[in-house]
Amino acid sequence: MKFLHINTENFNKKDSESNKTPIQELKSNMTNDVFALIYMEGCGPCNATRPEWKKLENILENNNNNDKDVLIVDIDKDILGKIPFFKINPSGYPTMVYMKLNKPEHYEDSNIENKDRTVDSFVEWIESKTKNKTNYGGKSKKNTKKNYIKRNKNNSKKNYIKRNKKNTKKRIKKNKK
Repeated sequence: MKFLHINTENFNKKDSESNKTPIQELKSNMTNDVFALIYMEGCGPCNATRPEWKKLENILENNNNNDKDVLIVDIDKDILGKIPFFKINPSGYPTMVYMKLNKPEHYEDSNIENKDRTVDSFVEWIESKTKNKTNYGGKSKKNTKKNYIKRNKNNSKKNYIKRNKKNTKKRIKKNKK
């Protein structure tokens, strides 16, 4: 598991070990599972989310399963223009996105139950995408649509759709407050 921090101060500085800039390191890992937090300096919600995101490094780095195919990165929004291969156009901040082969999926659209932007929800999200069997400290349920249908063949599709509609309604109601 690799961790990158890309901001206005370090985006063009080479790392002493890899001899790559953070942007070059990101580019060389784009075929892996990439989890990105895109933030804006001075943004209140970003300032609340970033410390939780930073906790991922302590939790996941200390785990025995050091998966080298996973990259966790936080990126200052002012640097996005300098990363042409990272095709994300955030509609707001913070934006959390999972990318595999340049196909983005936003954290808010994921299948995890609790999207409260805590370290536990981030761990659950990462586990749901990487399908690791090792529990990093968060919940380790794999609630992907495919797995849910496999486990509940009888009326699984109906239940899955009902549950997701219910979660969507809750999220919409919560956002209106």
